[in-house]
Amino acid sequence: MGKKAGKARVAKKSKRVKKDGPKKPKSAFMFYSQERRVTLKEEQPDLKITEQSKVIGQEWGKLTNDQKAPYAEKASQDKERYNQEKANLSGHAEDEEEEEKKEESEESDED
Repeated sequence: MGKKAGKARVAKKSKRVKKDGPKKPKSAFMFYSQERRVTLKEEQPDLKITEQSKVIGQEWGKLTNDQKAPYAEKASQDKERYNQEKANLSGHAEDEEEEEKKEESEESDED
């Protein structure tokens, strides 16, 4: 009689708040993976997604730096896009904060 009768514990799901920030930049491998997955699916449609990932990862490891260069360039461009969007977003947030402070000071001046 050591066990208590009652409700079983249920794990609560954590609610993630979606941030309005820019989408994170993709790595060179992610660009390669996206491109290669399409052709691999056509070549071997019976492969599971996990098997596709293994094949793509092995192929990526065997590529030379010259072969990886186009994907590294895409990753670099995507990182620049991300940094630009992030700067624009943070710059916009700073402008809003300045506006709020200005409005608050105007309200206090009226009193």
